[in-house]
Amino acid sequence: MKIFKTLFLILSLVVCILAYQSSDVNAEVIAYDTDGQFLGIHMNFDSLSSGRADIYIPSMNLTARISLGNGDAAIHNIFFTTPNCTGTPYVTAIHSYIIFKNGERYYIGEKTVPINTQMRIRSYFFSDGSCRSGSWSSTDLVPVQEFDIEQLPITLPVALPLNFGHEPAHPGKWNK
Repeated sequence: MKIFKTLFLILSLVVCILAYQSSDVNAEVIAYDTDGQFLGIHMNFDSLSSGRADIYIPSMNLTARISLGNGDAAIHNIFFTTPNCTGTPYVTAIHSYIIFKNGERYYIGEKTVPINTQMRIRSYFFSDGSCRSGSWSSTDLVPVQEFDIEQLPITLPVALPLNFGHEPAHPGKWNK
């Protein structure tokens, strides 16, 4: 009897493994706020441990970086190669085509090839929007432009906590 139970468990395990391996797992993790507002497709689970969620907004083909602390766009510094926060504003390339906030304004890193030469940072907008002096070199920067938050199909700040679900992936479904 003990051998039968052991064989049955092994057979069941093998069937489960084969069923799992043969299935075509292709799904997207979709995000909603607590009020049920559809936000988009969650892109980066590593970001959750950093206190933010990167949500791809299919209708706009861009990503919003949402703070899990207040539901608004996450805050990021903006860099300048000139003193007094004048001239062309930049962010690191990882923020290319991602909506973020600085002070009371919203911004987006341009979708362009990063500038990979050494650039001397002379000033920057700190998280609260104040201008601060700086002096260091940086590479892989992209220009920044202000973003009109009224263009978003979602309302910021979103109601927290976020809720996640899944849906089978359908190429092109979200861009209709």
